[in-house]
Amino acid sequence: MDQLETTSKQARAPVKRPMLAILGVLVGAFVGTFSETSLNIALPQLIYALNISTASAQWLVTGYMLVIGIVLPFSSLLTKWFSTRQLVIFGLSDFSIGASLVMIDFAIILSAMYLLPQYIQNGLLISVALTGIIMLPGGIVNAIVSAIAGRLYDKNGAKTPVQIGFTLALIGAVMLAFTSTTCYVILAHVILMIGCPLAMSPAQTHVLNALNGTQAADGSTIMNTLQQIVGAVATALATLLLTFGESIDPGAKAATAFTTGVHYGIYFTIALIILGLFRLVCVKKDNHQKWRSQYF
Repeated sequence: MDQLETTSKQARAPVKRPMLAILGVLVGAFVGTFSETSLNIALPQLIYALNISTASAQWLVTGYMLVIGIVLPFSSLLTKWFSTRQLVIFGLSDFSIGASLVMIDFAIILSAMYLLPQYIQNGLLISVALTGIIMLPGGIVNAIVSAIAGRLYDKNGAKTPVQIGFTLALIGAVMLAFTSTTCYVILAHVILMIGCPLAMSPAQTHVLNALNGTQAADGSTIMNTLQQIVGAVATALATLLLTFGESIDPGAKAATAFTTGVHYGIYFTIALIILGLFRLVCVKKDNHQKWRSQYF
């Protein structure tokens, strides 16, 4: 028993300053997310200043994420060459299911964060500065829930918090599809930002726990690469639906037409959430307890 307790407290690899390593990961994650989403707020002004269409402007976001998706795998090559191990990882059931949930949740976040700032500026006709303030509560809630989600996973495993997260995200997305006032947008955004990290963190942990020490680095590289690719595809599809929705009623006012287009993009987000809930059925509820029993 003492030997098991000692083993459970040891890291897979010795780390002299674990808190410093964690700080680096946190800063890197923050900067990456910030750089991927901050451009969204400026897109309406860029469209106006450069006199380009929304479809053209979305390539600023899509291109950025695709470049990251191309570069990320090379970070793994710096330490070792690709082997058949990465192909085997895809065959692991828990990894494949968990990774698909992470990808869906990431696509939800990016598609919503791409559409929402544009809707606030072009649909509600609010300035860029106020757009950032309106989205600030959701960002704060996102950070808080991300920290809490890890503890929920420790107590309940992945399935319960992910299920609650996707359900809350569905409620928030449906509310965004019927937005009309600023306060309503803030409330819907906050609910969405409670649900998304509540699903994301446990799903990511579930994925990595499905791998052993030698597979973890490859699994992390695969997930990070897929996140960028899926994010780029989700942004492109959201833009396609946004453009389609705008063109439905040529005689409508610009703000009204843009609002209709955003709603079509949100329908895509809702479809992703429903897909995530169906995919969640494949997650085994007792996997977490089995993992805990190995160490505790």
